[in-house]
Amino acid sequence: MSKFRLRIVTPDQLFMDEEVEALIVKTTEGELTILKDHIDFVSNINIHIAGIKQNGTIKKAAIAGGILQNDKGVTTVIATAAEWSDHIDLDRAERARADSERKMQMHRDNVNELKMAEYRLKKAINRINAAR
Repeated sequence: MSKFRLRIVTPDQLFMDEEVEALIVKTTEGELTILKDHIDFVSNINIHIAGIKQNGTIKKAAIAGGILQNDKGVTTVIATAAEWSDHIDLDRAERARADSERKMQMHRDNVNELKMAEYRLKKAINRINAAR
């Protein structure tokens, strides 16, 4: 199968910079599969579990939202955070979920705090789902 270059960058690290066969992502417009020679475009991506196909095997990564760009055969994901599913500490993710749920209850009247807690809850649930 043909390959293309995939770069996943977070504020903390260059998460991945390798040749892959496919990338399955969830954009704000819906799920999308990128293959070699995909049309150039830019899109926002949601918090989701990305599928990355290399050597016939699909690896999962928890992605915490960001931007996806496909340009001249290079696909770049600029993500808030990225983590391989098999590296996720499930206990820590469960604690983050519980903490976010508590904060949502505490800050019902504070829109900014509520939105931040909701975002953290979505990230925690995504990490839990990726790890299972």
